Amino acid sequence: MEDLLHSAAATAMGFAFALGIVAASVHSPKERPSSPLLLDWIAVGASVLIPLSMSVWPQAAGLLQRLMFAVAFAWYGAQAWRATK
Repeated sequence: MEDLLHSAAATAMGFAFALGIVAASVHSPKERPSSPLLLDWIAVGASVLIPLSMSVWPQAAGLLQRLMFAVAFAWYGAQAWRATK
């Protein structure tokens, strides 16, 4: 049961992260370009492709998960940096 709940929560968070990236990209301040930036595309791709890759290569799931978190933290850091401009 715990594994099922963890999987459901992780899937929901992945969708929320991807939708948040799209929302931040579409609704951007005037100083920021309205088109998605490269890091936005990379982050959305990572939130979709890396979980699928974990299903294909379960032996590399830990490494892929850490890569996904690194991309997410880089995206959040870039958003915070842009907000200070």
